[in-house]
Amino acid sequence: MFFVEIDTIKRKFLKKGFTFIELIIVIAIFSLILFIALPKWETALRIRERAEINTFKRNLIYCRNKSITEGKMYIVRLDTKENCYSLYKEEMKKELIKRVYFESGLLLYRQNFHDNQIIFNPTGSPSQGGTIGLKNRREEIFEITIQPVTGKINIERKER
Repeated sequence: MFFVEIDTIKRKFLKKGFTFIELIIVIAIFSLILFIALPKWETALRIRERAEINTFKRNLIYCRNKSITEGKMYIVRLDTKENCYSLYKEEMKKELIKRVYFESGLLLYRQNFHDNQIIFNPTGSPSQGGTIGLKNRREEIFEITIQPVTGKINIERKER
């Protein structure tokens, strides 16, 4: 009698496969989880993109302010091939301060500065004004404009 119960229990646990209803329920649960999680993921990406744009703006302002306080030229070099920018201090030679890559899906796709660089003179004014274009994964365009005399930096989101 004891052995018969063990055999029936073994057969229940050794049964292979899932019923169609079990598969549908599991797929429905996964779909529900994804339906809830995807909008939050999209929001997180937007926050990261915005933070990266603001960091770029802060780095430009940093170079402008340091050029005024130290009386030295600071250079921001834009690299569209590597999708990054570099900050340099100009003394006897260029001294690399840091290099920053756009990692959250932003693409540095255009700029209109001579030699791909923004030079902040010791007065804090840029050698020329211009615009930098950034594009995100959703093809939204952000334009960063640097005013020629004042060095004022504006960010504007363009409609497609």
